[in-house]
Amino acid sequence: TDILDFGLAGIKTIESVAVVGHLDEASEPEIMVKWRDDRRGEFRDTNWVRLSPEGFCAPIVSGVELRICLRASACYDMEFDGLIVTWKISDKRFIRGVQNADRAEA
Repeated sequence: TDILDFGLAGIKTIESVAVVGHLDEASEPEIMVKWRDDRRGEFRDTNWVRLSPEGFCAPIVSGVELRICLRASACYDMEFDGLIVTWKISDKRFIRGVQNADRAEA
């Protein structure tokens, strides 16, 4: 993928990735996530994680900017339509919105 930042400046954690389409299990499809903690820093790589037969994996990784890579040993019987990425905000400093007034200190 191109760089993913989900429109937020803080740290995000990818919890799971699901590949949409038809995957040939014999081609051993795998996912790797490239991540960096600083927009000016170098990307670092996770290990390649094998997808389940349903096209799911959980490469839990956090970073400010992320990229998702997909590889397979052979692509002759595969259809790739997209990715479903489950993520959460890990860095609470960049969250805006309604605050609980009862917890505010005077």
